[in-house]
Amino acid sequence: MLFRSEKSDQDAARHYANQFAKALTESDQREASLSALVRDTTLPAIVRGTAMANLRDQNSDSTFELALQSLQDREELVRVTAIYRLEHELDRLTPQLESSGDAGEQSARFRKIIEQLQSLLDAKQRLVRVTAARSLVRLPAAVRDREIPGNIRRQMWSALEELKEGYQANSERAGAHMGLAALAESAGNLQEAASEYRAAIAVEPRVAGPRSNLATLLENQSQATERELRRAVQSGMRNEAESLAAEWERTQQAVRELRKQELEFLRRDARFFPKNAPLQYRYALALYLDGQESAAEKTLLQVIDLAPAMPDARFALVLLYQKLNRIDDAKVHAQELVRRFPNDRTYTELLRSLAAPPTPQP
Repeated sequence: MLFRSEKSDQDAARHYANQFAKALTESDQREASLSALVRDTTLPAIVRGTAMANLRDQNSDSTFELALQSLQDREELVRVTAIYRLEHELDRLTPQLESSGDAGEQSARFRKIIEQLQSLLDAKQRLVRVTAARSLVRLPAAVRDREIPGNIRRQMWSALEELKEGYQANSERAGAHMGLAALAESAGNLQEAASEYRAAIAVEPRVAGPRSNLATLLENQSQATERELRRAVQSGMRNEAESLAAEWERTQQAVRELRKQELEFLRRDARFFPKNAPLQYRYALALYLDGQESAAEKTLLQVIDLAPAMPDARFALVLLYQKLNRIDDAKVHAQELVRRFPNDRTYTELLRSLAAPPTPQP
């Protein structure tokens, strides 16, 4: 016979297990179910934090406000996962503000997040401090300098030193080196970042992630090499042009090999976790980069079925259809993005570009 406390624990477990199940299987109930779990302060922190983490792909105003409120939660884990939800929002808003400067409501939302994260840099809980600092340092340097006062930036870098010490204490794990690489990349130390990505591959060679990040870093560097190559050719500097061309080709070969390896690991993980929308999205992008456009389309459609409110997959699908000149299909998904996120200028401008008549060829 069960004691009352044991039965109560089992009842509570069944309750939030059912809520999670509803969120995963009923897309129209996902946001409401997960938000209810976050707000229920009688539940364990791990349950509430996991629910908040699963709201990252929900870009509604209500989840945004819930994340802001959760920054003041008594549970450290809930505060940290709320920071991750707001970091996702920053990733979405930053390109818009970089391209258009001030964007009204979006600009106000962006600055509200920055202010809230800055206020956490002196939090008593170390994990809260360093997570807020990590989110802020991911902003482009020009944006950081413009939006964050110098004394706050010094606080940010101080908190990041704490984070680096934590990563270094776990140097036998790929994730620690990935974290160090991300910090180095944010600070503009690209050689250090590449070295840390290679260290991640060395310590855990079968983990997905570091190869993709290293490939992206190398490809960005090769674009700079390509610009230097064009200048050398235009200036008639033959020897330098030949050297740069060889360097560019070596980098491109390394990128191709890294992405080929990464695709195999992502295929493995996607097979094991077919309901994990972010993972399936990464797999779809890897398929696209490998030239497997039909498979990429199929996987992106599956991601949309798994997480209809996750905009990234639908946005990628629009771009894929645009490349394939399937404009009517692209419009369908662009219209859905605008319907779901009417204040997001990226999506409204995308839809407008699809509606514009094609530019006549000379």
